[in-house]
Formats: sequence, structure tokens, C-alpha cells
Amino acid sequence: MPRKLRDSVVVITGASSGIGRATALRMAKAGATLVLASRSEEPLREIAAQCQQFTQRAVAIPVDVADETAVQSLRDHRPRHWNGT
Repeated sequence: MPRKLRDSVVVITGASSGIGRATALRMAKAGATLVLASRSEEPLREIAAQCQQFTQRAVAIPVDVADETAVQSLRDHRPRHWNGT
């Protein structure tokens, strides 16, 4: 993994399962700041908790990417508890 990931914000859709879940864990281990999105709220919160073992900056946002308004909300999301992100 490139060192730049430690300073990057990574948005992962479909993060609650499969490739999205595996990607989330790999990015967390690399120290990236994660915004995790999926329609499946409970599995999404579970993967966010797992990622937080590696990076404190991981947030779960339930979203249906077929809904334009929901995607815009995801784009505009700014976690208040993160410094500088």
C-alpha cells in the first residue's frame, strides 16, 4: 500500500460485504480515513467497528447509491469528530 493512503479519505460503496468489505479492511490497515457506505445498515456498522481497530477515522453511512439525494448527502457528509477531515 502506498504511504499516501494514511493521509487520504477513501469512500467505499458496497462496504458491508464482499469486495467492498475486504477493501475497507485493507484500507483501514493502511491507515486511511474511511467513509463506508451500503444499504445494509447493521453489517455496515459491523465492518466500521472492525475498521476502527486499525483506524479511528471510519464512519458508516447507510445509503442507496440509486438515490441521487442520498448520494449527495454522502458526498456532503463531514464527520464532526475528526480533526482536519
